[in-house]
Amino acid sequence: MDLSGMIMGVSGARGLVGAALTAEVASRLAAAFGYAREGSVLVARDSRPSGAALAQSVCAGLASVGCRPVMAAICTTPGAQVGVERLGLSGGIMITASHNPAPWNGLKFIESDGAFITAEQARAVYTRAAGEFPRRAWDGWPAPAASPDIGLLHAELIGRSPLIDAVAIRRCGLRVVVDSNHGAAGPLIRMLARMLDMRLTVLGEDPTGLFKHTPEPIPEHLGELASVVAESGADVGAAIDPDGDRLTLCTREGLLPEEATLAIIAAAMLRPGDGPVVTNLSTSRMIDDVAGRRGVPVIRTPVGEAHVVAAMKAVGSSLGGEGNGGIIIPSIHHGRDAAAGLAILLSHMALTGQTLSRLWEDIPKYAMAKRKVAIGPDALERFSRSLESSFDGFTLDTRDGFKLIWPNRWLHVRRSNTEPVARIIAESPDRAEVAAMIGAAERLLTDEEG
Repeated sequence: MDLSGMIMGVSGARGLVGAALTAEVASRLAAAFGYAREGSVLVARDSRPSGAALAQSVCAGLASVGCRPVMAAICTTPGAQVGVERLGLSGGIMITASHNPAPWNGLKFIESDGAFITAEQARAVYTRAAGEFPRRAWDGWPAPAASPDIGLLHAELIGRSPLIDAVAIRRCGLRVVVDSNHGAAGPLIRMLARMLDMRLTVLGEDPTGLFKHTPEPIPEHLGELASVVAESGADVGAAIDPDGDRLTLCTREGLLPEEATLAIIAAAMLRPGDGPVVTNLSTSRMIDDVAGRRGVPVIRTPVGEAHVVAAMKAVGSSLGGEGNGGIIIPSIHHGRDAAAGLAILLSHMALTGQTLSRLWEDIPKYAMAKRKVAIGPDALERFSRSLESSFDGFTLDTRDGFKLIWPNRWLHVRRSNTEPVARIIAESPDRAEVAAMIGAAERLLTDEEG
């Protein structure tokens, strides 16, 4: 089968519904995933309208290779990960395109331990899907089963974490505004609020998948959240992406950059002697500063949750995540989890009396810029040939595209795992220097051949 229109990588497979991502493609990818395993596989989805039909195709693909599909109601990606682990299933498929626009959807593949499959496993699934492999006879297709309430399992797991003091949160009566943008996280946050007695307002609570604004939870899309937090005097504002794995924070004074989330959660929970923090190559140096104050090392990986989690498991990490607002708390589960990150923040605020604004004030700041550039197939190769003539004095990391590192600044250029673009990210104490690095990299990527 021709899968060339799909974007397939360590973050799963994504495509435009009805174009690259059809019912046949979804079924083939599901069958290729299920072919290598036995038993029951969770089939979950976020709130995108296309998810219901794609779930049927995924179930058919799994059944065709002998896996019993276990159907979940709409839930978050971290909820699906928790469900696979807690229900003792052999794996899971989460139907979501995460932060991509509404016409997109995709499949994320979950291992039996609740973590995403590795990059090597993902490549094997995609290779198998593109070829031919055996299917079961008609009488070997297991009937689908229904799963318990995945959202409730997830909320209870967070609420019982020793890192979260539910009594302190209840006593404090913190006022929280969450923008779930009609994604999957609204019902989960409502359940968690009941458990912790949060004074909660949810914008876009119903999980219809009819997004009120562009789904990616970055400040330029979150004007309504900022206004409601300021007008209501809420203690915390939080935006969560459609599948519930990214968290952007907002104070009464305004929205914080997405890079602030990991640094703030680290400031709230890290203690001297904790295991390393693991994050990716594109994440702000703020995390190095926060962890360094507590004597905690930072380890970096290529971009992608699977890479971060694999390193976390290898080194006994106490906290992981990515600069896009993804927080991984291994004592809860090995997956990016916006609701868990929010609960830990609220617990810290309740116990210490610190405001979110004060937490943010205490973190060293850098100027950072991010750019997306549509590129041809050989653009990164041309970029690599131009590095030495355009930049000097850097240390080069090529584990994920090209990261140029200087003592007080860096530039990272890589192909996206989730969109047909290159991502350019630069950070420095000097905003003008950031703009210069971004501009130079963009020119190198977009110059004509020859």
